[in-house]
Amino acid sequence: MKIDKTIPTLSMLLSGEYKLGTLLQLNYNVSDNLSGIASEKMLVFAPNQTTGVIMNNGSTLNLDKPGVYKVVITATDAAGNSYTIERQFVVYIPANIEVTSKVIKGNNGVFTVRVDLPTGYSTCGLDLNTAKANGVSALNSNNGYYNQAKIGQFKFERSDFSWSSSEVVIEFRCYINGYLVIGQTTVKVQK
Repeated sequence: MKIDKTIPTLSMLLSGEYKLGTLLQLNYNVSDNLSGIASEKMLVFAPNQTTGVIMNNGSTLNLDKPGVYKVVITATDAAGNSYTIERQFVVYIPANIEVTSKVIKGNNGVFTVRVDLPTGYSTCGLDLNTAKANGVSALNSNNGYYNQAKIGQFKFERSDFSWSSSEVVIEFRCYINGYLVIGQTTVKVQK
């Protein structure tokens, strides 16, 4: 007579960040080679929710709110052994960004990143202290920079960047009222 004391195996792969409005298929793998799986349950918690929604494996979730989502999956085998995993991911607000000047010439001076948010979001809450382009912090040494941030404009020192190719992708990241904002654009570089 065999006694099953082994917990089920359970795995789920999720990226760390998803764009607002994404339709995300929630898939996980569960198995138990001894007594078999008796039950499995997936709970999904949207941002700021304390009660999860039960979803089936393979269900599609509309990521219609920015913030941190949590997925909790529990599998129980026929012998009563259970195993739970928890995964989190962030849904960010996509931004359109524009870099001026359109062509980066030389490594002296500053350039501006202008941020435009989707309908329903205002740039007024953008946090200058969290604003980064390619990992480089925005200039924040005076009140003028803070006033510009309120209208979605951020200044960066050119000399803090590597302008090694003729085109460089600029990824802007910032928080607005606790929610992540991400935008990308490509700028031309003239040596």
